[in-house]
Amino acid sequence: MGSTPQHPFFLTVIESLRAYNKNWHLPYITVMYSTGPLFLSVIWKEYMSSGHNIGDGAGGGRVRILMMDEYNRFPWSFFSHHKGSSWHGKDARFIFWM
Repeated sequence: MGSTPQHPFFLTVIESLRAYNKNWHLPYITVMYSTGPLFLSVIWKEYMSSGHNIGDGAGGGRVRILMMDEYNRFPWSFFSHHKGSSWHGKDARFIFWM
């Protein structure tokens, strides 16, 4: 993830952390929905529907998403992707099994 300083989307993400800080009794779901990718997707969807996804530059709120092919396969790419999932445990295997 990357952004300009004080980007409205990431300010919204930070401001939403406390409201989404819940224990869902399964570590996988708790992480996914309180700080993980599902949390970011929910906040992004709310942000997009709020009409703030407009304007570029210092005061703009537009969010752009790089597709996986654009991360590091071109001379102009400057991102890298590292596999994580350190919080995946037995509960994650159970959820994926379902």
